[in-house]
Amino acid sequence: MLNIKDISKTYRLAGNHQILHALSNVSFTAKPGEIIGIIGKNGSGKSTLLKIISGLVSPSEGEVKFNGKISSLLEIGGGIHPELSGRENYFLKGQMMGMSKNNLQEKYEALIDFTELHDFIDEPVKHYSNGMYMRLALGIGLTAKADIYLFDEVISVGDAGFQQKCFSIIQNLAKSGAIILMVSHNHNELEKYCNRFIWLEKGKIHQSSSDDAILNDYLDFQFQQNYQLDKSLNLIADDVSITGLKIFNGRGASIKIQNLDPINIEISLIKTNSSTIFSLSTVIQDFSGLPIFSIPTFTNSENEDSRHEKQLTLLTTIEGAFLNPGFYTISIYLYVNDDLHRFKNVLSFSIHQSENDALRMFAKGFVRNNFEWKVCRK
Repeated sequence: MLNIKDISKTYRLAGNHQILHALSNVSFTAKPGEIIGIIGKNGSGKSTLLKIISGLVSPSEGEVKFNGKISSLLEIGGGIHPELSGRENYFLKGQMMGMSKNNLQEKYEALIDFTELHDFIDEPVKHYSNGMYMRLALGIGLTAKADIYLFDEVISVGDAGFQQKCFSIIQNLAKSGAIILMVSHNHNELEKYCNRFIWLEKGKIHQSSSDDAILNDYLDFQFQQNYQLDKSLNLIADDVSITGLKIFNGRGASIKIQNLDPINIEISLIKTNSSTIFSLSTVIQDFSGLPIFSIPTFTNSENEDSRHEKQLTLLTTIEGAFLNPGFYTISIYLYVNDDLHRFKNVLSFSIHQSENDALRMFAKGFVRNNFEWKVCRK
């Protein structure tokens, strides 16, 4: 059990008498088996909180109570000595974390397999690549037997295979009763790992939930000031210019769009040469820029007659209950005169959860479909 009670941390800024409140009256309890993702913008107090829990920083007020040992990896390479080999660093840091030499020896082969440093473990760490360095540090942190694990922006290291290893180990640690706290700006990563989330805002707990919808709420809160769903543009690609992009719901409103609403996307273009032929694709992406799906133009014959018009307004509709709640961006790919022009992240928009959505608890991922299950009688 980890009990955080009324934790506050203040700093006096150098050169003046101004007081910085890094944390203010933060309280929560973490139970064995919980993997808690801590979210918040830079300066919200996430790293300070982990440092206080680990004992690296003392709180100005409040207390931290827990049972057992803590393994913390608050920065990649923390405590790794560049002049020592990977093997020497493992035994040195392991003993500093309270593990016996016999216990470390028993887990040594597992460390080698996890880090994939078979041929380099006896080389000085200063000769390691960044990837090797990160794998060693994370491997040592995960090898240590602890009851509470703290990770600050360190899990998303290595390739896909290594990340899957991390995922399996962390899941097994949680199943064995460990408490895990993770700080990351990669929300896909947090959604994958965590079964609970705490949102810090200006040093205070703004929201806490086991529903990963909190990640969408956080993104919407952070980006709501930047929403402009009816946007004038001047994107020039040879003889074609994109002059406007607009998103609106089925009622024609460019305001709060809910996930059950049809989503209309309207693009305005001008051609300086009426004979210019072009193709256009609108790419819908997640908040990190990962493409989800695209909608190309001129995919049916009824658009053929409009190709020679100088001013065009293109309209497409994404049916309601297709995009799940979340924060999305739009990129436009314009193909003119055998050249491809890319306009990245032209507009951002958010899909909000409808209160009338009966399937909200079952809809995961970015899109939902109409696939059905049937009972097969054999």
